[in-house]
Amino acid sequence: MSKRIALIVLVTFLRAHASPVLPQPLLVHTPSSCLLELPDEMRTAWHHAFPGFRPWSLKHYSSEVLKNYKLTDRQAPFAIIGDFNADGVLDVVIDGRSSSHIFHLCILSQGDGFRVLQLNRAKLYRPELWSSMYLAYVPPGTYRSPFERNPLRLLTDAFEVIVDERASTIVYLRNGVFQNYTTGD
Repeated sequence: MSKRIALIVLVTFLRAHASPVLPQPLLVHTPSSCLLELPDEMRTAWHHAFPGFRPWSLKHYSSEVLKNYKLTDRQAPFAIIGDFNADGVLDVVIDGRSSSHIFHLCILSQGDGFRVLQLNRAKLYRPELWSSMYLAYVPPGTYRSPFERNPLRLLTDAFEVIVDERASTIVYLRNGVFQNYTTGD
């Protein structure tokens, strides 16, 4: 059985045993690939809001990033799954591009649907920079940084944007607005 068919079978099994009330995004990975599976509701919201958005995949990342990155059910270099707005429904941040820009696409649960936000948009240039930029899951907790005056107390899931050996920032949702907390420079 091919790896693609095995992934499809696994995703179908996981979806069949997931909660029928709340559709959940899934990160399914093998040693050589990673697939982000979104519920139809999330995918529809994304395509209506940003039809030209194309997510990255593992092949878009430098070998330096991939050799040290730990894939989990919450994180891949191009996607983070977490409850960013503390409503009990998993949300997603996806790293990718349009024809002219790179940005993070955030699909947040809102009532009985989803809203889609564009975060950290930048011109698409210098591929050596974006191939070393990746995402990491940040759980609730207290974080300290020499680059910030005060500690950050997270009550919800968040994500970190890391530019390998250059900079890093925790991105979190507070009072309906995404905020940045510098962790590396």
